[in-house]
Amino acid sequence: MVFDSGLQPNTEHRYRVCAFFITEDGDVECSEWTAGRTGPPEQPRQPNRPPRPRIVEEHAGETWIGIKWEAGHNYDSYFINVAGPFGTTRGPRELRTIKHDDDGTWGYQRVDDLLPGRVYDFSVQGCRPTFLGIGTDQCFDWSAKVSFPTQAYPLHSGPHTCAPPFVWREAFDGDTVCVEVSRRKQVAADNAQAQARRAYTCTPPNCTFTGPDTCKVPYVWREARPSDHVCVPVKERSQVAAENNLARERRAAPP
Repeated sequence: MVFDSGLQPNTEHRYRVCAFFITEDGDVECSEWTAGRTGPPEQPRQPNRPPRPRIVEEHAGETWIGIKWEAGHNYDSYFINVAGPFGTTRGPRELRTIKHDDDGTWGYQRVDDLLPGRVYDFSVQGCRPTFLGIGTDQCFDWSAKVSFPTQAYPLHSGPHTCAPPFVWREAFDGDTVCVEVSRRKQVAADNAQAQARRAYTCTPPNCTFTGPDTCKVPYVWREARPSDHVCVPVKERSQVAAENNLARERRAAPP
């Protein structure tokens, strides 16, 4: 039996078989011509694609959203696409990609620094390493896109209502200067560190503050108002002063 692997697919060919005898006359005997057709070309085999992930749950706060997904396949890592308004820009929605290095058949990812009361789109993609770990990971189909909103901050009414997406700074009770969400979080963090940043002298076992409002070096008074002596970095005091200057134009209805 003879195989010829060089024929064109889906083509008719004629062939016959000849026998050669080792004689003085070189006798040859051949069969009748026979026709045959090769089969259609082989279709490329589809790779064995594992199931794509499916987002099944979400939790949201005012500035964050956490999503949970199931994959039905033990992936080695995942990518999460997040589309939505980031920062304080009011222009086109931005797309960000987060790599989730945990493996398994499911995962959970929290995304922070979002704007309150806004909608964000999520999708998830599963990946696994290439053979012998050579080259970039092999990633598969993205999950269906799912949209989730962050929670909205309570609305403040009155002459000091902030224009979206600004919120009250709240460096002290009654501080209604309008700032970005991330800035309000920073101000709260500085308030929590206020006592730790005060200067003191220590004679064991007793430690006393050198003055009621003295800051450790290199901290300075924040001065969100004249009596605001929370100790912050110099850059933070400059930022607070700039926010005070922008207070009127960030209000929804300036008085």
